[in-house]
Amino acid sequence: MEPTILKSVEDGIAVVSFNRPRVRNAFNHATLRLLALTLDEVASSPEVECVVLTGEGDTFCSGDDLNEAATITDEQHSNILEVVQGLTYQLRAMPKPVIAAIDGYAVGGGLELTFACDIRIATERARFCTPEVTRSLLISNATSSLLPRLIGDGRAREMLFTGRMYDAAWAHRVGLINEIVPDGELRARAVNLARDIVKSASPTLPVTKQLLNAVTQAEVKAAIDGETAALQTTSILDSRDRIQEFLSKTTAAQSGA
Repeated sequence: MEPTILKSVEDGIAVVSFNRPRVRNAFNHATLRLLALTLDEVASSPEVECVVLTGEGDTFCSGDDLNEAATITDEQHSNILEVVQGLTYQLRAMPKPVIAAIDGYAVGGGLELTFACDIRIATERARFCTPEVTRSLLISNATSSLLPRLIGDGRAREMLFTGRMYDAAWAHRVGLINEIVPDGELRARAVNLARDIVKSASPTLPVTKQLLNAVTQAEVKAAIDGETAALQTTSILDSRDRIQEFLSKTTAAQSGA
């Protein structure tokens, strides 16, 4: 059985990818823990100078594995939340630049992870959505701080309140992504961009990243603390009806019913 997170390193570039294409790279607890371990490895590796975060198949990451979310307890949900929130700290503390290469769907927690990356590029067919409120769930990963900084407060509120799906053209126009790449060329473009960074890098690059993040560090910590506190006042059990309803609709659509 293949690992749910893949890693390859070549010419100073680590490509880390979600590897659950059958479920649109949705992450469960085990996948999140493996991602955390993998990010630790590339952060400490002297062979790695830049990181590309992406997904196998035609989807970046569709967020929480709702089949798991529909069955877990509040204690298990709390454990998952701790790992999820920790990933934002890991990505921001990574001494190397991180490029999120987004193909297909980037949804919920999957999209929210990209907010902590340094650069985001996406294919023409990429789609972006934060559907938490439509499933009686709450945002995480410092989204309450990072998303408004990327696209502006008003657009962030619209995105979060409606749970609407947005296309790549909109995401590029508002600043959610840096660049749109033709379908089929994403991995090559991300690696070439990483090569440009590695080629021009000097010992001041990690310091520069640190300086950029220091400006918002207190705000990001406050956002994560606030999101965690809010999540702890709710029960995953309260979300189950909405989650089951969504899963039923998805199953019916896939079966043609």
